[in-house]
Amino acid sequence: PGDIIAVSVGTYNENIVIKPGVSIFGGYSIDFRESKYQTAAERINPVYQTILEGSYTGTNTSDDPTRVIYADGSTTATVRKSQVNSIIQGFTINGKTSGDYTAVLFFKDGASPQIQYNTINGGTGTTISYGISNVNSCSPTIKK
Repeated sequence: PGDIIAVSVGTYNENIVIKPGVSIFGGYSIDFRESKYQTAAERINPVYQTILEGSYTGTNTSDDPTRVIYADGSTTATVRKSQVNSIIQGFTINGKTSGDYTAVLFFKDGASPQIQYNTINGGTGTTISYGISNVNSCSPTIKK
């Protein structure tokens, strides 16, 4: 695979921008010796839960919403002559509760990461809220 970012249990207030071939994996123990994200029961168990909450407010438009995770363009990289997709795995991701337009995951211009074993809780934008928003030919793969 490409580069991997491992995230231990806890709550993180972040603005995450996914780069091509870079994957993020949550649910790791504090010492990173194990990861528990395979089942819904393990994801909601506070012992393993890794929570992401957004800090990016954007311009509050449908093209630049308040969001937690963003990918623009290709999320596929060539690593050792193989195509590698970015992966977002093992998180509880909570949307913002303010702004006109909100999206928990916002993908644009062909970004198509793999979304695996996550719990996605949409925000409450005053105009519209998305759990996942895809603009301009995006096709993420979702696996629960």
